Parts: sequence; C-alpha cells; structure tokens
Amino acid sequence: MAARSTRVLVAVRSPALLNALRWVLQAERGFELVAEATDCGAAVTALLRDAPDVAVLDLRLPQHNGLLTTKLMKSLRPSTQVVILSDDDHEEYQRAVREAGASACVAKASLSDSLAPTIRLVDAQERTT
Repeated sequence: MAARSTRVLVAVRSPALLNALRWVLQAERGFELVAEATDCGAAVTALLRDAPDVAVLDLRLPQHNGLLTTKLMKSLRPSTQVVILSDDDHEEYQRAVREAGASACVAKASLSDSLAPTIRLVDAQERTT
C-alpha cells in the first residue's frame, strides 16, 4: 500500500516565489499540491474546498497578512497545519507565528533546504495528536 501524500495549499503573492515552491514540492516525494492562491480570500476558499493537510502562507499575503490569514484558517479548519514563509527568521517572527496558530516559520532564503522537511514534520505532528 502506497504512503499517503501530504496535501499542500500554497498561498503567496509573488509568481516567482510560487514557481520556487512548486519546484521544491515537485522535487520531493510525498507531496500533492492541491491548491494555489495569491491572496487571503482565495486561500480561505481553497482551504474549505480542498481540505489540505498543510497550508504554506506568505507572511506578506495580500488582503490580510499571513498571520491574520493563519488565525482565520485555524478557526475554520483547525486540523490544517500552517507554515509561514517570512523574509527573515528572527525570533520576533517565530513568536508572532506561534501566537497566530501556525506550526512553523521558514525563511524564504532557505526554502530549498527547509520547506519539505518542515512540511513533513508539522504534518507528522498533526497525525500523531
């Protein structure tokens, strides 16, 4: 029996960042990109429609920032884990991310090394709780 893929929603404002995320997810086994969004409204719609395991959100997401979008998503679908993409990984961001209900924060500069392992980790934590 094949292992279940982690269903991922990606919501970012930049087409270049979206392409980078697609590349990272396609280069790794075990991920299914189920939805893409470019703003908060589209991300929430995709969350409700596609029921992803993990949502990857840009901290600078249009309409609302990624933290407000995280709070909304967690109120609507608590089982979806959220990973925030930030321009930096300062402790200030880490604290704000946790307070918003996200499971992790990944610096955009380290996407190729950190994103896939982080998604796997937060998805595995959800499955064991």
